[in-house]
Amino acid sequence: MEKHSPEIFQTSLLDEKMAIFCGAKGNKFLFTNENKVVTSWWPKSMNKVLVFTEFVAKNPTADSAFRRILHQTETLKNLVPAMDALARQRRPSKDTEAIRTLQRGDGGEPIDLPGTAYRRAMRGGAVVRIIRERMERRGEGEEQDPLSRMLLIRDEEGKFLCAFREATTEFSYEGFTIPKGWKAFWTVHSSHMNPDYFPEPDKFDPSRFDGSGPPPYTFVPFGGGPRMCTGKEYARFELLVFMHNVVTRFRLEKTIPNEKIVLLASPVPVSGLPVYLHPLQN
Repeated sequence: MEKHSPEIFQTSLLDEKMAIFCGAKGNKFLFTNENKVVTSWWPKSMNKVLVFTEFVAKNPTADSAFRRILHQTETLKNLVPAMDALARQRRPSKDTEAIRTLQRGDGGEPIDLPGTAYRRAMRGGAVVRIIRERMERRGEGEEQDPLSRMLLIRDEEGKFLCAFREATTEFSYEGFTIPKGWKAFWTVHSSHMNPDYFPEPDKFDPSRFDGSGPPPYTFVPFGGGPRMCTGKEYARFELLVFMHNVVTRFRLEKTIPNEKIVLLASPVPVSGLPVYLHPLQN
């Protein structure tokens, strides 16, 4: 990147020729050109795991309505009791474990052999499909699990949300030509860990977000544009509820003090960040 361009580079990823857009400028370009020069795209491995080609929308407006509901604070407040009950469970639900298993392998090489992350992801995908079928049986008129609904969320055009894009026409960016059919991807690391945007990016410093917060398109944990994560407000509520239960009931101690971080769909601790929970005295 230092030799050629800090804004964009070419690579081969997921068996596809791919242009990686970097920094706030790259984020803005992809987020604001959705359905103009790029459109959503799913890797073959994810298609096989989730079988999105089998999903047929029975009500094309239902998902758009659900997206709006997920951004209503009062609606999310009504979900807090259910979130609190889940946070107090000693063990994760089967649905949660299936989704975690799926995420660990759905973006990898589609090698369907015993012991591979992709084989485990396929098993997780089978459980996710069961969730979908259960959701459909419950009917549109009944209260449904928000997490299950978010698995199937689409945009107003009926397309599933994702971080990958495909060039629908040839276009130029920062002096480089992106051919039609090439895939495009943006990376949060190139902006979140950029000292030009966030001095000492490795330092825990919540004051970065005081006032008006970071400049536009520099902090994009939920993406942006039409493909912005539908569950971002839900995730924030869920995290607040979880942290409240943890810090008011336990003292945490890492079991692996110097645990390594690996990059899957996002940076994650290699062993899942196991901790000892020491109950606090009332």
